[in-house]
Amino acid sequence: MQSYEIVHLYLDNDGAGDKFTTTARTSNSLQFFDERSLYSGYKDLNDWHRHIGLRMPQDK
Repeated sequence: MQSYEIVHLYLDNDGAGDKFTTTARTSNSLQFFDERSLYSGYKDLNDWHRHIGLRMPQDK
């Protein structure tokens, strides 16, 4: 992955995802970006995709 200028990380929200994200960001925080906030509260990106639209919108 070091050969790419910018790398967006969409890893699992678990210990392994935390470990790799920390390792990558520590090596170069200007190259590696943690995108897991997009699907926080879900196991991974696939879990988030599977549940899109299933949660009821909150009343305004």
